[in-house]
Amino acid sequence: MKKLGMIILSLAAFTASAAENLELDLNLYLNNELVKSQVIQAETGKMHSVTADKVIKLDITPTLKDNIVTLTSVMHKFENGIFSKFQEPMLMVKLNEPASIEMGTENVQIYKIEVTAKKYNKPIK
Repeated sequence: MKKLGMIILSLAAFTASAAENLELDLNLYLNNELVKSQVIQAETGKMHSVTADKVIKLDITPTLKDNIVTLTSVMHKFENGIFSKFQEPMLMVKLNEPASIEMGTENVQIYKIEVTAKKYNKPIK
């Protein structure tokens, strides 16, 4: 029983130390107009939110493998006074290189996310 407990503690310690810190430079657009620009310090595997008041909210969870950052997200658009889930875009980007994704209906509302991800070597507050 003691061995099992030690194995579980070792796995937990490994998982905690395996998280990496990233800096995400995010730009959110609606119909080619910048509605929010924010740099966030993000820990891999944890969700972070970016909100452009009364326009869009993005919940984003980064993961890192072989210098490729995968951003799993849930996008909410502001309608009738509340944010409602709109799409679940996934974006893969190489470290230190910009990438973007567009969602929406042409000539109605086009939402665009631009991101550049970098390693962040300082502790996240």
